[in-house]
Amino acid sequence: MISDRATGVAKTGDGNGEAMRVLLVAKRSGRDSRIACLNQLRHLGFCAPDELRDQFAGVLKKHLAAQAAALRPRADSDPVLYATKLAMRTLGRRAVALSQDSDRLDTLLAELVTATAPGLLETASASTPPPSCLSPPATTRSASAPKRRGRTSVVSHRSPS
Repeated sequence: MISDRATGVAKTGDGNGEAMRVLLVAKRSGRDSRIACLNQLRHLGFCAPDELRDQFAGVLKKHLAAQAAALRPRADSDPVLYATKLAMRTLGRRAVALSQDSDRLDTLLAELVTATAPGLLETASASTPPPSCLSPPATTRSASAPKRRGRTSVVSHRSPS
């Protein structure tokens, strides 16, 4: 504050809190990258040659990365089939590696949370979520509520009478 009355304490940038923050940055980044890989895999599967499209038809998202990672592209096959298999295998292996990274980060985060706030994980794993998680904020309009219609423009396009 400019008035020099602020009583808060600035972050120190060290300790378990800072360690958790930086691990969460890596975890969120990996999650976003994994989602992008899975979406690209699905789209490549939609556009793949018939043989490959049939192989991936109906594969659940949770199995998609592992199945793609197991592909064995052959350079002596059709060039489009080879390139598609190679791209899908690359994305599949990347998604699997990102999942493994996320699991390692979860383990480290759990250790830090346990060391910093031992009771927090038991609270978070309770069967009943806190009330704030059960309902949307009071200002959120429900999907069934009628929409209010109003003016779309502040400026009137009519000439004064």
